Amino acid sequence: MRRLSFGLVLLFLTGLPWWASANWQIVTHRDSEITPLQLSDVRLLFLEGLVQGKSPQLIDLSDEVLRGQFYESVLGISQNRWRAHWAKRVFTGSRQLPKQFALDYITHYLDTNPNAVAYLPNEIQIPETLKVIYCSPHQGATMEGSGCAPTLSVHSRLVKKPFVNGVD
Repeated sequence: MRRLSFGLVLLFLTGLPWWASANWQIVTHRDSEITPLQLSDVRLLFLEGLVQGKSPQLIDLSDEVLRGQFYESVLGISQNRWRAHWAKRVFTGSRQLPKQFALDYITHYLDTNPNAVAYLPNEIQIPETLKVIYCSPHQGATMEGSGCAPTLSVHSRLVKKPFVNGVD
């Protein structure tokens, strides 16, 4: 109980949004030629700008907290390392920085730009005009646009399971 209370207090003190511990889905237009991805493909896509021989337009969240959480949980790097990595790409002229949009605008942008790819928290409903090409943790993408399986809420993750047959 003490761990749960501390975790909830910490969550509220940091002011993190409800999806701060979200899992992620990679989304594109349903007419895109990009097929479902593995984690290594996602890392290549968001670090190098390439996937399956294509160079799609990458879309980043403008919310710094969410963006950082995606970089750390899926790509395995900090925002500072990501910025440094992309600064090299932009300086050499080999790539352009991803465009940044607010969470509520991304699905509209993807709907009108078939070559664009973005990441969204799993909790975001995906319209039928888009398709999910990766779910984190990898649950298998649904190509029907219905999104990833729902994830547990932040609060349910903080509750420790009871002992079963003396095993934690």
